[in-house]
Amino acid sequence: MGARTITYYTDQGDLSSLLPGPEADALVSDAFSRWTSIPTVALVATRAGHLAEDVTGTNVVLTDGGLSLPADIQPSAAHRPVGIVYDFDGQVTEALLGTGSSTDCVNNAVYGGLISLPRMEASSTL
Repeated sequence: MGARTITYYTDQGDLSSLLPGPEADALVSDAFSRWTSIPTVALVATRAGHLAEDVTGTNVVLTDGGLSLPADIQPSAAHRPVGIVYDFDGQVTEALLGTGSSTDCVNNAVYGGLISLPRMEASSTL
């Protein structure tokens, strides 16, 4: 079986004041490269562009038990199969994981998968 390809899209915003968007994109690319260069990994990761917006605490909101997300990071967003979100101020983390969660960056620096994300197989937040 040949290598599988992951196509991913990165946030339009900055990861932090020290790591602006273009440098954050390079960091993600480097992380994928290190992983996919392992000889036993049959995977290719390709950055296809940016998400349609800067994902922030103003467009990721938990209200009355419902989660409001930008269209291109929702489970139905087949046109953006993997979204990498840069959570500049911790507000996306707060909306997804609860109040106070953004203060624990050591343990929540990158998360995705089965942690209360509605698009479980295709979202990561830095």
